[in-house]
Amino acid sequence: MPLSRHTAVAALCATALTPFTAAEVLQVPTDHDTVQAAIDAASSGDTVILAPGTYHERIDFKGKAITVCSSDPSDPMVVLATILDGTDLGGSVVTFATGEGPDSVLNGLVITGGSALNGGGIRCVDASPLIRGSVLSRNSGGDGGAVYAVGGDPTLEACTVSNNSAGNGGGLFAFNGATPTLVSCHVVGNRATEGGGGIRSISAVPVILDSVVCGNDLIDEELHPLALPDIQGPFTDGGGNMVGPHAPPPGAIPPGCAPDLNQDGLVDGADLGLLIAAWGACAP
Repeated sequence: MPLSRHTAVAALCATALTPFTAAEVLQVPTDHDTVQAAIDAASSGDTVILAPGTYHERIDFKGKAITVCSSDPSDPMVVLATILDGTDLGGSVVTFATGEGPDSVLNGLVITGGSALNGGGIRCVDASPLIRGSVLSRNSGGDGGAVYAVGGDPTLEACTVSNNSAGNGGGLFAFNGATPTLVSCHVVGNRATEGGGGIRSISAVPVILDSVVCGNDLIDEELHPLALPDIQGPFTDGGGNMVGPHAPPPGAIPPGCAPDLNQDGLVDGADLGLLIAAWGACAP
């Protein structure tokens, strides 16, 4: 039997008034003991917020379009105090391997202590997440000490990638059609044994713009005389980049390298202190 006009309008209004499911905020450790437990409980559009502290675990986004972040990604002290530490856990600290896109966001965290064959810090397999405002440091891998990207188009924005090591690509290894994009990043003080102390690309073309890639090193340069310390392999220069000269001394930063704020030849805690002290809007 056809609906009367009033019945049809009532049904339409009821449909229109049905509330949408609101995105939720999941707090760690208040709501969930671990970051992975919060990710498992999250739905698309949700945000997982980590209180300052060290979380000794590895996480997998499992294809979810969610944000995992510190409590204040705009505050460098909060970022440095919110740590995902994979020490002795045997694998990548963060995994994106289930078709994640740019709505899968990692924001304002320290990623450290990872050790894996591919991507000690972050492993991206046919995934295109957004990694923003994070510090990737002291990770190691066969390929890609900090970041491994095979296929996909991951984006690193305003990240510091430092003191990582690998066979290829101490900071970043891109392979097999991957097009990772680095925007306003610092890739400094990383090491590799075979090539690309900073960035190594094979059958892949990273896009780099407004970034600093310098002071990276080769561990066994005599065994690989054609290898390059900072960037080895094809990449697209988006402009505004500073790429350091060939073969700087181990651990040293060449004069004029932007991260060496006090110009003492090293990028270390003294430079970080100067950066934090100057944090905020620039004077006109």
